Amino acid sequence: MSKSQTKAIEMNNETITSQYLNAKQASRFTNLSIQSLYKFSKQENGPIRIQAGGRVLFDKNDLTDWMNQQKIRH
Repeated sequence: MSKSQTKAIEMNNETITSQYLNAKQASRFTNLSIQSLYKFSKQENGPIRIQAGGRVLFDKNDLTDWMNQQKIRH
């Protein structure tokens, strides 16, 4: 999904249109705590994180793909 195709996401009265989310935004996007996101992202099978100039960012597509991989069929 290109930046121009990225849909706005409403989270707690905050509209997020960027493809890349900071930890707080990614936490809201996935409904996971920031600590859990960091813990999972440090594991080999966790969501991919981007380290950019001392900041940690998450790509929404990577988060969505990772969340889809966590689905369990009973």
